[in-house]
Amino acid sequence: MAWRDAKASRVRLLLFMASIILGIAAVVSIQLFSNNLKDNIKLQSKALMGADYTIDTRQEPTERAQAIIDSLQPDAKEINFVSMVAFPKNGGTKLVKVRGLDGAFPFYGSIDTEPSSAADTYQDLGGALVDATLMLQFDVKPGDSIKVGAITLPILGSLKAIPGSTAISTSVAPPIIMPYALMEATGLIQFGSRKEYQFFYKTAETFNLEAFEKIIDPQLKKEEADLDTHTSTSERLGKRYDNVGKFLNLAAFIALLLGCIGIASSVHIYIKEKLSAIAVLKCMGASRMQSFLIFLIQIAGIGVVGGLIGALIGIGIQELFPYLLKDFLPFSVEISISAQPILIGVFLGLFMSVLFALLPLLRTWYVSPLEVLRVDEKGAQEPFKVRVAVIAAVLIFYSCFHFGY
Repeated sequence: MAWRDAKASRVRLLLFMASIILGIAAVVSIQLFSNNLKDNIKLQSKALMGADYTIDTRQEPTERAQAIIDSLQPDAKEINFVSMVAFPKNGGTKLVKVRGLDGAFPFYGSIDTEPSSAADTYQDLGGALVDATLMLQFDVKPGDSIKVGAITLPILGSLKAIPGSTAISTSVAPPIIMPYALMEATGLIQFGSRKEYQFFYKTAETFNLEAFEKIIDPQLKKEEADLDTHTSTSERLGKRYDNVGKFLNLAAFIALLLGCIGIASSVHIYIKEKLSAIAVLKCMGASRMQSFLIFLIQIAGIGVVGGLIGALIGIGIQELFPYLLKDFLPFSVEISISAQPILIGVFLGLFMSVLFALLPLLRTWYVSPLEVLRVDEKGAQEPFKVRVAVIAAVLIFYSCFHFGY
């Protein structure tokens, strides 16, 4: 009976299923992407930094700090500062972040350049790598030159990506990479200049970075220096993206709320149109439980199907997040799919549909056979205590869902 009635009313039940699909799709896609984002931060922590740990200072290292830095034997080092540069080809000028590198940095990940060989030869050839967007903006190409302070360097390639740099930061001050040995010749490193010194280290896999940080970091802080490990950096980055996750979860919560309102509204209208048919069934001998189960089975079945479809759509939607958020992410997100979100979607679809359809469904329990002859709007109303119990269950569900996310 539930199957036959559902087939006859499939158009009316379309809104009900659409509400479930939209709500579940939003929850599954956002939750799955948040989990993938956290996993990628952990897996790519070294590639994000480009080293196992770094020591940085906003001023020239003190004698004590330099002694600590030298004793640890840095594998690469850098001086960076923000300055104006000029392009002699067309007279264009731009505020950039100049980074002077020495050594085989990065140790993890890579410097993405065009041509690719430029990343390996710029230090030996004494040239510069210029941000790709900046080269397009000023119409310069490899072989042209760039003036940094008092020196002019040949442009060996365009810089597409480098560990430790994000699209947002590069939009404010695009990076320029040049050899460390030529930084003094620019004449821009003077007393009072705002510059940063960084030293990069690579360690063995068995090296205990956490214990090392607890010992060395306090000593460096006394000298106005700082030590960052790839694990602590990934934790800080994870906390930042937790805020993004909270915002996305809020959006999922609102989408689910709207979906639940759609469920309750559509089922209310649907059951109201079925009251006379329920009265006829009761005249023919159907019990309260039978008439109630006919429509409960319909709603539960649609909830399962809608949850499954919503979960599958959510999995497809979350594939788009890396493209939509690529300007805010300092790394590429690799999406992995598991059975868990599908199971969550099916369960949530079933639970949502039954819980939020329960109040109008309870009207079928209290339909009188006399309504075949006369319709009484108040005759099919559920008792006040039952209504309060259902509303309390709905509020508890929303509270658990909100605090759980």
